[in-house]
Amino acid sequence: LLNNEQPLPKSIPDDAVLGLVADQFSVDKKYRTALQAVLSCMRDTIAVRRGDDLTTLRIALHDEPPNGSAPLPVDLIAGDAGGLSRPSVDSGVPANAIPLLSLLSCKESFRPAAEYLLANVYLVDCLPDDPATIPVEAAFVTRSGMVLRPGGRLTLFSARETAADPFARHAMLEDAQKEEASLLERLHEAE
Repeated sequence: LLNNEQPLPKSIPDDAVLGLVADQFSVDKKYRTALQAVLSCMRDTIAVRRGDDLTTLRIALHDEPPNGSAPLPVDLIAGDAGGLSRPSVDSGVPANAIPLLSLLSCKESFRPAAEYLLANVYLVDCLPDDPATIPVEAAFVTRSGMVLRPGGRLTLFSARETAADPFARHAMLEDAQKEEASLLERLHEAE
């Protein structure tokens, strides 16, 4: 959508687009499926720097679609979260639940959006037996990708380890970069 073949409309500043949501996070392998499960509906969402950029880009893509094509359906999210925040859950969270946000890192320009998206999302070993006991603002996720959301909605996520999935592609790139760094270090030590 937004690359060398289909560049940004001229009315959009070059630094407005941060990239895909998947590219904004870095997380240990053992928590990747949990993050993918929670954000699966945002697989193809494009992160922009500010709420103003979101509005400008949305209008530009509708009024000036790339290569004169029909307007494209695009999901966008502002890295500054548009100034929104969510109240934290103070009670009803199991003692062994770990805030998912504490287990990952994200680009600083996207941190407010990450805090908004992952506020009150907790990693647990197993889901609560009774969905009625879940705090209204909380969601629980397991490392295997089961997500229990407010109201008792359960999602059973199946990770796609293909380059077609942005989260999997980002994970493969991170793994390759770590492997390259390790190999370069070993090569340097051998010299």
